[in-house]
Amino acid sequence: MKIILRLFSFKFLSALLGIGYSILQVYYFGSSRSIEIFFAAQSLVYVITSLTQTGQLAEVFLPVYHKLKLLSGQLHFDALNYVLTKILFFGAFFIVIAFILAPYIIELLIPGFSDADRETAVDVFRVLVPLIVLEIAGNFFVVVLNGERKFGRAEFLSAVNSGLNILILFLFYELLGIWSLVLSLIIAKVLQTAFYLKNLFDLGYRPQIIKAMDAFDSRHFLNALKSTLLYTVSTQGYIFVLTAGTSFLPDGTYAVFKHVQNLAKKAQGLVVQPFITIFFTDISDQIANRRPVSKIFEKCLRSILSISTLTILYIVLFGYWTLDIIWGGSKFSDSDLNLAFIFLGFNSFAIAISGINQVYRKYCVSMGVSSQLYIAWTFGQLLCGVLTYYLIYSFGVEGLKFIIPLNGVLLLTGTLVVFNRLSSTLRIDYFSFSNAGLYLVIGISIYSFFMFEMQTFTSQHFVLSVLAFLVLAAYPLFTLYRLYQIKKGG
Repeated sequence: MKIILRLFSFKFLSALLGIGYSILQVYYFGSSRSIEIFFAAQSLVYVITSLTQTGQLAEVFLPVYHKLKLLSGQLHFDALNYVLTKILFFGAFFIVIAFILAPYIIELLIPGFSDADRETAVDVFRVLVPLIVLEIAGNFFVVVLNGERKFGRAEFLSAVNSGLNILILFLFYELLGIWSLVLSLIIAKVLQTAFYLKNLFDLGYRPQIIKAMDAFDSRHFLNALKSTLLYTVSTQGYIFVLTAGTSFLPDGTYAVFKHVQNLAKKAQGLVVQPFITIFFTDISDQIANRRPVSKIFEKCLRSILSISTLTILYIVLFGYWTLDIIWGGSKFSDSDLNLAFIFLGFNSFAIAISGINQVYRKYCVSMGVSSQLYIAWTFGQLLCGVLTYYLIYSFGVEGLKFIIPLNGVLLLTGTLVVFNRLSSTLRIDYFSFSNAGLYLVIGISIYSFFMFEMQTFTSQHFVLSVLAFLVLAAYPLFTLYRLYQIKKGG
């Protein structure tokens, strides 16, 4: 419980600073085309980073790292260097190709933007793309630090980076404009890498180039690489379709969508990630040592259900007023605010779905079936790409909002298919009385959201929302208390 609280405190501080950064972004840029250009270039950097597959491979690496650590010597650190040597080589190749082909890729990514806008996006992308090398290494560093039970490092650093982002944007906006956001990203990424390396050095790690390693089973890793490649390409295809389709929507729509998406990521990191971080480390360690995992799994799943219920409830009841407080202003109109609330509501559903998916995902990865997992997700992302094209081009903004939770639903479906095929004694009672109470609160919240979406908000709505929250939040809060209460002598 103490570790959860420490992670939550860092996440909470980071979330507050992240909201402050978001407030400044909206204050300076609103839903203007310039911020949309920055978001588009940043999205392309994410696409190229994802093609290196380091996020997925870092997950696959942790169980291998734990097994090698049980042996003698520095095999676990040698394995880290070996993997980084291989992946950084391929990452550098992707970076060079992306830098050269940037104008053509940008034209495909945001065809609805003007030529001048696309040229600016190319310039921003080419400045940011070298940071992918640091992102690749950072993905593995943070997984290893968590594997060493050095929790809180990434969360602490996130808070520091958010504070620096605010400071840099405030100091350099008048001079650099949109490039102040670029500068903040560069400084944050360099600081992150230095911080991770310092912590790993304290554990005895020393970076070096290792081209071959007999103790490392490359076949399992390469099999995962093949399956993640299909998943990664399908995911980036979906993101391309989503971004390209959104670029044809009314000006400002993409900016509002990305502002809300970034805010939702902060919320997810705050309420979900502390539980998932500890769960993955614990369950990977339990499985490596052949110990039972049922209690850990069920505790984490109920925790995610409870905290997601509270998140949905808060956003549905107070999301509009929260957005009005942090974003309302001359550069963010009432129509932007209404659209942001709708997007935020759908993102709250996506947070719950993603949280549940991560619990099952981490279990499947720890059980060594990551290849099957990524194959299932490949079909989900391909289907999502097709549906995204249909929804945006047929229904415009109305279709865009339903895409937000749809992607999570399709990925969760694939994860559950793989989970149910495992020959495991792990059995979960999904329809227990305690879970039914959480489902009821979620159902009431979703119904209220669709009712609120069609109304104008008044002070009377606020009073009713406060009363509703006090009543409906009681059960998920009590569930969390029961799960994590500290017993005397325990």
